[in-house]
Amino acid sequence: MKSLASDKISDQLLRTLWLQRLPIQMQQILSACKDELSDLASISDKVHEVSGFSEANAVSLPPTDSVAELRKEVQQLREEVQRLALSRTEMPYPKKPRSRSVYRVRVHRLSGRSLGIVGITCVLVIALASVLPLVIFRETEAIISNDGYG
Repeated sequence: MKSLASDKISDQLLRTLWLQRLPIQMQQILSACKDELSDLASISDKVHEVSGFSEANAVSLPPTDSVAELRKEVQQLREEVQRLALSRTEMPYPKKPRSRSVYRVRVHRLSGRSLGIVGITCVLVIALASVLPLVIFRETEAIISNDGYG
């Protein structure tokens, strides 16, 4: 370290940087010494040989249950996306344009712009409201005539 630093870094700064890189137990022992850096290096080697300081970094992994759950969820999402993609490609698309209802054309002309989902829903409600009384009347008439009430 000292040869790499040459004369650009002071010995005190070099000593501080070197001590910071040592294990805590070694720092505690060497901090009391006021010797030169080369002498401190020799002392640290001897202390290390005698004491057998060893340092281990523990690595903790997430529980295997949560990893398995995440994998299961990802697989379910993949299947759902695939199912949606397949159902979309299987949707029948009309090859020729459908005839437009009178109500839809009338509302479209009144608004002067294309209908969104709300507009289409309103048109369908209007169309059903005009046809529904006729359907109810016919169904009621059929029930009465079949049961002999009429």
